[in-house]
Amino acid sequence: MNMRIAMTGMLALAVSASGALAQSDGGSSEGSGGGSDGPASAQVMETAKDQLIPGAAVSGGTLYAGGQEDDGWTATTVYEDVGDGWSEVGTIADLVISQDSAYAGILGELEGRRVFLSIQDIALVLLDEGKVAYVTKLSEEELADLPEAGPDLSP
Repeated sequence: MNMRIAMTGMLALAVSASGALAQSDGGSSEGSGGGSDGPASAQVMETAKDQLIPGAAVSGGTLYAGGQEDDGWTATTVYEDVGDGWSEVGTIADLVISQDSAYAGILGELEGRRVFLSIQDIALVLLDEGKVAYVTKLSEEELADLPEAGPDLSP
């Protein structure tokens, strides 16, 4: 049986924490508004360290197809294990962020092709021993029809 949990995304958490500090201190990234808050980076590490996942833990992870949108899927859906009926379709090549620092999605390696998958089409899967995977709600046929990411998104 597939266990699913909802969780605030690690980047959203870091951005919201730093945004709140910038508002409280007149825009300074040093967090000097209250004098004792410290930098946003230190606060995020202090309050949310167990929710952060380094990019290196994601790259090389497994990509699955078979997630179901009608299962309450949102951009912050996180699964605790691999679901029944999911099929392994590739690996995670890299995380993708937009120029405004927002988490945009992942690059997946599918049968020798590199494709972009938006956060609206994927969900995080937290596996044992700190391993991470992603599942997509796209079918294998839809994945095959995705255009290649091209050299602009190649590492």
